[in-house]
Amino acid sequence: MLRAAARQRGGIEIGGKREAHTGSFSPDCETSFLTSENKMIQTFSPYVKLEADLTSGKVSIIAEEEEIAVYNNPTMTELSMIQRDAQNIAVQIGK
Repeated sequence: MLRAAARQRGGIEIGGKREAHTGSFSPDCETSFLTSENKMIQTFSPYVKLEADLTSGKVSIIAEEEEIAVYNNPTMTELSMIQRDAQNIAVQIGK
């Protein structure tokens, strides 16, 4: 929703690639925050998502409704690598 709103207002989408000006990775996903549950969900495809519990620090990659990887309190650098992994899984599944 946020990404769509930004595009409607003339924003430029930069996603799923390494940004030349910063060297950082920007995941190609839709991000939602479930504030009442203290969760962040990043959807990379209909079959792959990353779920983060903002209270406990648990981050999971879910592929085809199965938790395939779990991380505890990753650093921001580690989170970027986890996002890259989730995105690569979404590309590999390619459904």
